[in-house]
Amino acid sequence: MLNSKVPFYDFQSINATCIYKNKGSVFINKACIYKNETCILSMQITEEKFTIGQKQVYS
Repeated sequence: MLNSKVPFYDFQSINATCIYKNKGSVFINKACIYKNETCILSMQITEEKFTIGQKQVYS
């Protein structure tokens, strides 16, 4: 009799769970990369709207 509070899992189910978690992490990473690219695009558009153009300087 085992007195452990951790339930017993066979080796294959532990590997399957780890692979599932890793695939979920890859999905999260891809989503973060998409958000970063979207943010960069948004900043470029904003920068174009607010850039200071050439101005004549009076002396």
